[in-house]
Amino acid sequence: MASSIPMIGILRIGRIVRVIRVLRVLRTGKILLLVFNRKKPLSTFKNIALIILFIIILFSISFYQIEKDYNPNINSILDSFWWTTITTITIGFLQDISPITLGGKIFSVILILLGMVLFGTFISTVTDYFIEEEETIKGINSISNKIDKLDKRMEEIENLIRNLKTKK
Repeated sequence: MASSIPMIGILRIGRIVRVIRVLRVLRTGKILLLVFNRKKPLSTFKNIALIILFIIILFSISFYQIEKDYNPNINSILDSFWWTTITTITIGFLQDISPITLGGKIFSVILILLGMVLFGTFISTVTDYFIEEEETIKGINSISNKIDKLDKRMEEIENLIRNLKTKK
């Protein structure tokens, strides 16, 4: 493969092709999402957490493969995992580990965008879970008050009907 020629820097971009091949194989992972019951309230939370974990692992391996020979800060897969996790969560990367290669920089941009979308969705799902519970309690209280009012009206109507029957 031409991307293994270290002398020509532009050909190193070919390493991304290897990662894309892995992505095509993993594309069938969509089936895993069908396993989860979408009707349960925590299923969205679980799905997003699994997607985030999957992306962090996938990008850790990919970033390690792209940067390991060129970046002195990437000595192990754990360094890559650290970089990927921090980049995903904080929507940026640390100063102690930054990508050097073009492929690593492209991965950084993609990971930052994915991190914004996924963690935004993750946080809104957690928030929605707690707000939904409060709204449910408010709704139940409102319905309970309406039922009490309807009971009082029914009693008034029954009393009126009894009074009309006794007057006849």
